Amino acid sequence: MARILIIDDEEDIRNSLREVLIAVGHTADAAKDGFEGLQKLREHPTDIVLCDIIMPYGGIATIRVIRSEFPHIGIIAISGAGQRRLDMSIGIGADEFLAKPFSITQLLPVITKVLTKPAVGTTEPPAAPA
Repeated sequence: MARILIIDDEEDIRNSLREVLIAVGHTADAAKDGFEGLQKLREHPTDIVLCDIIMPYGGIATIRVIRSEFPHIGIIAISGAGQRRLDMSIGIGADEFLAKPFSITQLLPVITKVLTKPAVGTTEPPAAPA
């Protein structure tokens, strides 16, 4: 299973996502904003980041930094701010996006899809998920 970092300023969302991801077998950690999220990424290897778009130390800036510093990490943008912002997240480095609110049955296939994508800048087939 994957190690996943949730970056979202809404405590209820962070806690709910963390609990559900752990329940299905992933390792999950959470950060309240982009600054804290980047600190955690620099300290602990992560496979996927779920990153809110609208939050302190904005999600767009956070996604740009993650893609620059950690090109191998999968990024899933999440937001209730509308489709335009989610579409923008793909242009700046997110692999996938989900509009809030979303269900775990919507999230899990997106996580699997991101885990099985080839790493950025490689031509090798993706590794099978554990």
